[in-house]
Amino acid sequence: MHDVFISYANENLNIAKAICARLEQEKIRCWYAKRDVPGGADYPQQIMDAIAGSRILVLVLSAHSNSSVHVEKEVERALSRGIAILPMRIDQSELSGGLEYLLSGTHWLDAITPPLEAHLKELKQAVVALLKPRKDPELVPPPPEPHSFSSTQLSLPRSRLPRWAVALLSVLVAIGGFAGYGWYRRSAHSLCSISNSCDTKAIPHDRRWDAFMGAIPWERWVIYDPTEYDPYRDQFPSEMSMREDLQALQSKGFKGLVTMSSRGALKNIARIAHETGFQMVIVGVWDLRNADEIAAALGISEYADAYCIGHRGLTKRYTFGELQKTVARFQEATGRPVAVSEILGEYESNQQLVALGDFLFPDVHPQWHEGETPEAAWAETVAAARKTAQLTSAFPDREILLKMVSFPSAGAPGLTPDAQARFYHYAVETARDNKDVPARVAFSFMGAFDTPWKTTNYGWTLPEQSTGLFTAKREPKPAVLNVHWTVTR
Repeated sequence: MHDVFISYANENLNIAKAICARLEQEKIRCWYAKRDVPGGADYPQQIMDAIAGSRILVLVLSAHSNSSVHVEKEVERALSRGIAILPMRIDQSELSGGLEYLLSGTHWLDAITPPLEAHLKELKQAVVALLKPRKDPELVPPPPEPHSFSSTQLSLPRSRLPRWAVALLSVLVAIGGFAGYGWYRRSAHSLCSISNSCDTKAIPHDRRWDAFMGAIPWERWVIYDPTEYDPYRDQFPSEMSMREDLQALQSKGFKGLVTMSSRGALKNIARIAHETGFQMVIVGVWDLRNADEIAAALGISEYADAYCIGHRGLTKRYTFGELQKTVARFQEATGRPVAVSEILGEYESNQQLVALGDFLFPDVHPQWHEGETPEAAWAETVAAARKTAQLTSAFPDREILLKMVSFPSAGAPGLTPDAQARFYHYAVETARDNKDVPARVAFSFMGAFDTPWKTTNYGWTLPEQSTGLFTAKREPKPAVLNVHWTVTR
């Protein structure tokens, strides 16, 4: 166990090490990723468990951390759990973007001028004070109303209090202000065991909701159609076949699953997925007018972590009124988070669609049907991510999971296994390491396996047969083998 989580950008690793060494001299247990994440471990899960087990997050505040997606997510998750944030600024950079919003009003310790050791001593004093029970409540001012504090450092009489005490008071005030913070979501990783399996159906209802919402940005989500499935022949897979499919996916690090339908044997996917080690399953409902499918989906709420109602069917297979009614029915009957999934253009023209459900799950299928470069498809995806974030500006607390992010390995000029791997390099590695994609936007990838049943006879284009990360024989493609899907720092 540890007391302090140290959040830092890679470029400031030496400062993080120095902070850790200084605090551990005082027997204050610390955690930082470079030292404490075991090789080959599930990085996001390790991060979320470490944050959940901390009492303080010490932030190495710099120009590098200011532009780090990792750091922003770590701070947001710590705040959502009511953990004290203690920033130590090591250069003259000003807060911007997500950190400016998250840390507005939080006092920081300045460590710009040498020697560093003097600032580490001051930091140690602030940490020690935060870890001790408060004995003099008169020193702590009552928390202001949420959002009533300014973005500047608090003005306290320095002649009466040392700087570490000022920092302590400021952190406590900030925590009080953030008590009304709208992002109170617990991560799935802090609620599940560190083993490969996560029995979310055993989690109490309110915490299970939080578990799913917290998992959206961190899981590797993949859209799954079973290898033995053919909807045009009403051919449903056996349980053994689905189990082998899911074991192949889980062995490569996928922990979040999205299904498209709950017809027939497909209703068993969520149960089998949890049994094979998946942590989160979004159960799909394809046909809103099929009473049997609706009943089947409602009947497996024990294994569903969330629901997706419909898919690209608005005005074609169902009306907006039917969509609203079905969403409300699932929310009331299951208590699970519910979303809808329509093409992004539908959300742009209908603000009611943006507001419908508990998280946003738009279809952002790139236009590669006639052939496209991975770079062009990635640019489309980034544009869709930014547009979706803008559409939800009125809903800053809403999680965003983009659906159908994809690139085929065959079927048109330029679509090859190597090109597919290049696209996923951008979508997985590049997106993780810079801010091309807004921090609140996550991806679900289409799809798990190739789908040979998507033929031109039924209106599909040839590339749509080859969007799988695995072949229909469960063979991993270069997009799986040559891309670093596991997050490391």
